[in-house]
Amino acid sequence: MSCPLCNSHRSKASWLGATIYREKRYDYRDCMDCGSIYLSVMPDEKVLTQMYGVEYQEFLSIESSHSGSSGIHDVIEHLSSLPHGLFIDYACGAGALLKEVANIGWEVIGIEFNSETAAKFGREQGLSIVCVADAVRLANKADVIHLGDVIEHLTDVNQQFPNILSLLKKGGTMIAQGPLEANRNFFHTVVKFVRRLRSNAVSSMAPYHVSLATSKGQLCFFERFGLREIEFRVFETAHPAPGSIVLKDFYYPRMVLLFFLRKFSQFVTSRFNNGRGNRYFYVGIKS
Repeated sequence: MSCPLCNSHRSKASWLGATIYREKRYDYRDCMDCGSIYLSVMPDEKVLTQMYGVEYQEFLSIESSHSGSSGIHDVIEHLSSLPHGLFIDYACGAGALLKEVANIGWEVIGIEFNSETAAKFGREQGLSIVCVADAVRLANKADVIHLGDVIEHLTDVNQQFPNILSLLKKGGTMIAQGPLEANRNFFHTVVKFVRRLRSNAVSSMAPYHVSLATSKGQLCFFERFGLREIEFRVFETAHPAPGSIVLKDFYYPRMVLLFFLRKFSQFVTSRFNNGRGNRYFYVGIKS
């Protein structure tokens, strides 16, 4: 299997080990060209249906907190420099971003994977939200498409990403943001070292993120699908460490250690401006 980010076939067993979900083992591979990490075998449709059921809601709340209000602010700020048109938020969730974009005068449509979820969020929020199967009618209609924490979930990018791009007009804008979980920074280096001390490290967490990108791999991904880069910004957020701690948290040494480890890592990243954060914000144009 090739790397979902750069499409290289050169890989090796990853330091991340493996995860076992519903009695099936998923091993991780390290791409030897871009440094990204990905599953050696992708979950099939049956497993995906199980993964993205009720139990996913807890993970979704964690993922949403990772992007937070700053992610919405960055999108709004960029849109303010563009003429109004049709904005599509792919995998829009409950529609928080759609509401903000509609408030500044854009026509908005959300896309969700499940038809029942799309209908539920649409009714609750008074928004136009459709499922992926019904999105074909939007081909070449979008002036801007937003992907927030989406790419790392795609199990067949060589088919899925072109389908997403087909919704965008020629010359339209792609805005994407998400994690860079394989990017090297101080926090990542310490976690990697600790993980390697454990032989045959195996997790029990569902493999929601089937690819863990580096900044090099993420840029290569956008380039190989024909997008022309306008902006690519890398920064470091607290996740998965707590964003803040209070006095009672000192009863939990691991939490406190993660907090200070991340704070030091963020300081190093910002001080040396080395592009080694754990999150990116990208803007590109469809050729």
